[in-house]
Amino acid sequence: MERSQRMDLVRWGGWFFLAIGLLLGVIGLRYLSDYPWPSDTIARIYTVIAFVSHFTSLAVVAWALVVLPVTLLVPSRPLVLGSSVCLGAAILAAGLVDSLVFAEDRFHVSALALAILGWSTWSFAALYFAIFLALCALFARSSWPRFARSSGRALAASLTGFVLVPFLATQALHIWADASFYTPISSFTPYLPLFRPWTARDELVALGLVDAGRAPDRSLLERLGADRRGLLRYPLAELACVHPAARLPNILIIGLDAMRPDVVEPRIAPNIDRFAQRAIRFESHWSGGNGTRVGLFSLFYALPPTYWKAFYSEQRSPVLIDELQAAGYQLGIFPGNPPDKIVGLDRTAFRNVPDLVATPGDAEIAKAWIGWLGRRQPERPFFGFLFFESAPGGCHPEYTQLGAVRAGASRMEERRACYDTAIHYADAQAGKVLDDLEQRGLQDDTIVIITSDHGQEFDENGLGFHGHGSSYSGYQLHTPFVVRWPGREPAVVTRRTSHNDVAPTLLTEVLGCANPPSDYSSGGDLFTGPEWDWLVAASYTGFAVVEPRQVTISSGVYFETREALHYRLVPDASLDRDVLLRAIRETSRFLSD
Repeated sequence: MERSQRMDLVRWGGWFFLAIGLLLGVIGLRYLSDYPWPSDTIARIYTVIAFVSHFTSLAVVAWALVVLPVTLLVPSRPLVLGSSVCLGAAILAAGLVDSLVFAEDRFHVSALALAILGWSTWSFAALYFAIFLALCALFARSSWPRFARSSGRALAASLTGFVLVPFLATQALHIWADASFYTPISSFTPYLPLFRPWTARDELVALGLVDAGRAPDRSLLERLGADRRGLLRYPLAELACVHPAARLPNILIIGLDAMRPDVVEPRIAPNIDRFAQRAIRFESHWSGGNGTRVGLFSLFYALPPTYWKAFYSEQRSPVLIDELQAAGYQLGIFPGNPPDKIVGLDRTAFRNVPDLVATPGDAEIAKAWIGWLGRRQPERPFFGFLFFESAPGGCHPEYTQLGAVRAGASRMEERRACYDTAIHYADAQAGKVLDDLEQRGLQDDTIVIITSDHGQEFDENGLGFHGHGSSYSGYQLHTPFVVRWPGREPAVVTRRTSHNDVAPTLLTEVLGCANPPSDYSSGGDLFTGPEWDWLVAASYTGFAVVEPRQVTISSGVYFETREALHYRLVPDASLDRDVLLRAIRETSRFLSD
């Protein structure tokens, strides 16, 4: 009797979790909503079978690892059904939350994402779990008579057809595509959660089945995407800074979260546009990241964000902030959200800044800064950093709408309208800061920089990429950069510059540091340095080498090359090994051997 009950439970469990896997696949259709389907037939076939096998495999493997051992050891129907219902509900809830997060921000739930997501996401996850728990309980009860008495052969055939065969076909196709640099297949990897298909490039090269000449290119890309956390050697040489005898200028950096260059115009950002007309405008300025953490890291450290984990773990501040403090600058830092959230500013850029607190709300940031400026010691120079965060939040009741959205507008048009309105609101707060600076008579003694952490995309290329943190296109990396520098005439700079050039410029021209910028950065002088011909950019999940004509993306698991202009996949891209080697050296130059 116990043996018969155990077999009933095994059969029921197999069918139950196969059904959970298929339902998880239905939920996962959201992952394909923005996926640019490949034109090649083989890539389309791969997408379908990889999609089906992945979700059914997740559910069935969870059953085999968690519930099946319980079934074999303790064949208790209440225990097995109860644990199956809980596990099935957890799988479905996690899948739904991840699909919603991916559809909105184009990244999957991870340890980092869990730190980023707010309490509302957790609340919804708990609600989804409760709903799925009730549904799974009903399904378990109603399916028991049929599943428990079903044919074992029918279950084996279904598991083979829906799980095993598609899984093996997926792995075989990906092994070939990975070794052959067939990106229409390998580029599908980041769209599915926990998807890590197999590779066997070295073995196929040894057998002479793929082009051995391209194997080194793949190795370089994998090295670029490797996770490095070695001890820091930063800076490479002690800085020799001789602060000028004359009074040092004040420095104010105003950042607007997710600000695109095209919003600096009279309708959307009138205050910044008016400021830009009397300033130096850098028209091809790029951030080092497509997210807040990575973008601000490149701004303050002038290094690829591949170093972020090392700096965060060692709590090492940038030499720019260290030298500003050594020169006697008063620091007025107003980073918006709590600095320990998302960007880790409390343990990196502002590690040694006392009394670092959050100032939620753009209006509150402007007010707090103006108050701080009135209380400072006037005989000492100041360094200010303000970070207005309205734009990623979209529409808000307190914002004055710039205009009505046309009837029948697309989702992206509606988002763009909200975004423009939010930028307009942040611009009004930045305008208060600029007006106050002028009223105090400080404009002629202050270097003012207005820029952003990254850009914002609205699916302009028709590939499904939107927001930020989802691609390395120009829409997400290209940022405005406007500088008013006492003694320098207004101008327009068209050559390529980046956030990596900001710290070297300030350290050299303001703080009198004689070291070559290579001692502490990856950049050069904003005004006299050469334009970059490649740039290492990062997101929360991967890294890329950005060149003027193409972008090569690597996460260590997959890679792809896209056009820089339209961001289309380049199936048979020609990789510049010299550029990749220099990029790899730059991402490890400040780490101990």
